[in-house]
Amino acid sequence: MEGGTKKVFTVQVEDGKPRKEDGRPAVGPVFRSALSKDGFPPLEPDMKTSWDVFRVAAGKYPDNRMLGWRPVKDGVIGPYIWKSYREVYEEVLQVGSALQQLGVKPGSRIGIYGSNCPQWIVAMQVKARLGGRLRLLISGGAPLSNEIEEFLRVTSCAYFIQGYGLTETLGPSTVCYPDDMSLVGTVGVAATYTELRLEEVPEMGYNPLGTPSRGEICVRGNFFTGYYKNPELTNEVMADGWFHTGDIGEMNSDGILKVIDRKKNIFKLSQGEYVAVEYLEKVYVFPPTVEDVWVYGDSFRSMLVAVVNPHEENTMKWAESNGCKGSFAEICKSEGLKEHILKELQSVAAKNKLRGFEYVKGVILDPIPFDLERDLVTATMKKKRNNMLKYYKPEIEKVYQKLEEQRVAAKSK
Repeated sequence: MEGGTKKVFTVQVEDGKPRKEDGRPAVGPVFRSALSKDGFPPLEPDMKTSWDVFRVAAGKYPDNRMLGWRPVKDGVIGPYIWKSYREVYEEVLQVGSALQQLGVKPGSRIGIYGSNCPQWIVAMQVKARLGGRLRLLISGGAPLSNEIEEFLRVTSCAYFIQGYGLTETLGPSTVCYPDDMSLVGTVGVAATYTELRLEEVPEMGYNPLGTPSRGEICVRGNFFTGYYKNPELTNEVMADGWFHTGDIGEMNSDGILKVIDRKKNIFKLSQGEYVAVEYLEKVYVFPPTVEDVWVYGDSFRSMLVAVVNPHEENTMKWAESNGCKGSFAEICKSEGLKEHILKELQSVAAKNKLRGFEYVKGVILDPIPFDLERDLVTATMKKKRNNMLKYYKPEIEKVYQKLEEQRVAAKSK
């Protein structure tokens, strides 16, 4: 824009609506990309499916790099090995020919199963370690804090942007612009063929007509037709033409979106208070001795407890300064470290003005990070909360028993 005029990324195409008498929740205004202010632009005639996009790209840029991986030998990561668009295209045709020979008919549905390989996970450090030619990084796995995004922009010497989307939305529903710092810390604005709005979640206190506007992120325009052989789940997430993502967003008056929570990861404590656990975990991970944290509570108890993966280097520094000796695993068993980490968690809770019932009252320390081997996280490192409960349940019960004894003892004084 010229003359320092404020950039406009979106247009509002519908107003918000208050909660209906029949119980339907309030919804916020509908935003669309400024590129689609007069309606979604027509698709390219030769590109109506993802196969068309790939086919056209392979025809125009056959020798461009498409898929790359880095072989690992004796723990050492080697240089990238690349396949061109032509090579991948030819392999895809061979797969298609094989499927035809197996009797698969045009229009059939094919399930593709795969597993993660270590080459897909790259530890990113500074520009030199990234080869020095990096120009753009895009993150879409989970929302990043401002600090992390700014750190990556500086250390990589490249544009760094966030986006948001799901498998069900066929890729990105929102995206940032590389050269606009006003979008740092957000997942951007509606993509060209997408409309966005927020929907009220009263049990979590999220109101799209409040200030700030918060609620479940809903997407209209570019998404799937339904879950295979699961109409119940399809009906659960689709309503009035809107796909309900299950993610909680915060949107400003310009239609710029932040992802702040997850709708399903809430539970009610015995006193009736709802707890948004993912938000708390983002808060409680800030102390220097905390590497990762899982917060737990249920409707039969009034207090929260947490399983903490201590940060090894900072924990060993704490041990040295406090006269504790032993291995990292041994120090993680000490009551002194438990008390120190619990105080750190409560301090960061106070700084972030958490409510009393959101304070963690007891901790369990596990020196081993939450991992795939114990089936505690997914391949993308998202917590498997039910599995974590099963794994840590004996220790959780001990912590709750100790807290109850302390409560009774304090009451009897």
